[in-house]
Amino acid sequence: MKWVHRFFALLTIGPFILWGLLIAATIILAIGFDCRIDEGNIYPCEVMGRDIGRMANLIGFFASWGLMLFATFSMVMGMVWALVALIALIAKKL
Repeated sequence: MKWVHRFFALLTIGPFILWGLLIAATIILAIGFDCRIDEGNIYPCEVMGRDIGRMANLIGFFASWGLMLFATFSMVMGMVWALVALIALIAKKL
């Protein structure tokens, strides 16, 4: 049962970690590489001689709007985790 708790902990907390990494990547691209990032348009973004404008746009999109997706997913996984833990507790008592 220990692995089940670890699995659900990863599914509950992992999206927030991913969202934080996306925000950090957006900040690094915007400040460190002087890329213009917004959800409206795709702008050229040169990193080590390659144009990653589309990827920078996608990263910026998920950094700005991703919390709505990630928070919903995390809340659902947290509820499923609580339900599984409750069922395990009831089964253990019986």
